[in-house]
Amino acid sequence: MHIIKISFIQSQHNIQSDSYSSEPKGPLYYFQGYHDFVSVFYLTLGENLGFYCADAASNYLIRDYMLENFEPGVIPALKLMMKLLKSIDEDCYNMISMGGDIPTFSLSWFLTWYSHVINEFAKV
Repeated sequence: MHIIKISFIQSQHNIQSDSYSSEPKGPLYYFQGYHDFVSVFYLTLGENLGFYCADAASNYLIRDYMLENFEPGVIPALKLMMKLLKSIDEDCYNMISMGGDIPTFSLSWFLTWYSHVINEFAKV
């Protein structure tokens, strides 16, 4: 069973996250920014429901991002993002693709589900 152990430290909502799994799919690994992703659940849903939603999201929505490396999950998703960008705005795609075929500048936004730019948690 997948377990996420998260503890609030004082009122600043500092979260420490450790992920473990004994499921046949293998373990989940922490990535830089995971605590930002989880904090949105806690801040919008509270400690109890936030825990269960973060657990479900980790196992089903972002599991591919929590593998031992980014090659099987994150890299294909970033490449898909570039294909979508090309179909929407080819000029923007051309400019960004000069830096390579993987948009590494967007990695933090992608991994944290834009949690750094949420201005109003009530709207989440």
